[in-house]
Amino acid sequence: MKAKQSALSVAVAHLGLVRPQRMPTKQFNAKRKVVLEGIQSLEEDIARAREYLRSGKHAHWSGFRPLFVPKFKDGKELPPHKDWVKNVFLPQMERALRRAEKVVERLD
Repeated sequence: MKAKQSALSVAVAHLGLVRPQRMPTKQFNAKRKVVLEGIQSLEEDIARAREYLRSGKHAHWSGFRPLFVPKFKDGKELPPHKDWVKNVFLPQMERALRRAEKVVERLD
């Protein structure tokens, strides 16, 4: 009886009626890699923001650009307000970093 079932399953697989089993580890590794790249990007963004708060460097970084209209004074574009970076930008990035780290833990 088993010989007939195995011959039948080979014939069905040969005809393409049954999908082959997928390797979920490759898919999880790809997802994990993407999330790890995102974590690295978030860490770089947080480092830039903290450096801006300390020294004013990276004032015109594209991540700090205003959502709608930039502010100008005497014809020059103003950098972001340090309170905005400290109270809005940094908490959002840190929250996103924590969430991404939780995703990596779930994928492990």
